[in-house]
Amino acid sequence: MNYNIEEIEKRNRKIIKFKKIVKKTFFALLIILLYNVFLITKTTLDNKETKGILGYKAYIITTDSMKPTIKTGDIVIVKNTEEEKIKVEDIITFKRDENIVTHRLVDIQETEQGKKYITKGDNNNVNDYKEVLYSEIEGVKVLVIPRVGNLILLLEDNVYIILIINLILIIYVNTKRVEEKRRMRREKKKIEDQKVK
Repeated sequence: MNYNIEEIEKRNRKIIKFKKIVKKTFFALLIILLYNVFLITKTTLDNKETKGILGYKAYIITTDSMKPTIKTGDIVIVKNTEEEKIKVEDIITFKRDENIVTHRLVDIQETEQGKKYITKGDNNNVNDYKEVLYSEIEGVKVLVIPRVGNLILLLEDNVYIILIINLILIIYVNTKRVEEKRRMRREKKKIEDQKVK
């Protein structure tokens, strides 16, 4: 199959464009991942009194009580929500006996002391033993990021942090080396083309 120079250059431009799109997508995903790591780290370090970022907080799910909706190792991102906007079937994250729990809201009871929220894990047979007050609610679920929490839990071990940093450095150095080789080949080709002319 014969190719003329224009077709080869057109194909090369498409390849370069595709590579740029892949790089930008990878970079955007990396930024999102780093943002979530920062959000979770901040939430963990601040413990129960975290203010979150722009009203959002993130938590790693560590139990199977919400399967199949939310699984162990998923990250749930919640947002502060006004009391009037919380409704039955929302998934909420709340404080419970020094723990943070994410369960589904199954009922809202009006009492003289105010609203009480009845919750239940999707994987549980019975409602939670204690009602939740609005002051205990950390937020309503807005997003679940599957399995990323497992990676973050691994990062708690310094060995994994070192391995990941090394992997990133190897990829970076290798990418730069490949780019430099390509640049040198292009320069060499230009010099050869000038000699031919």
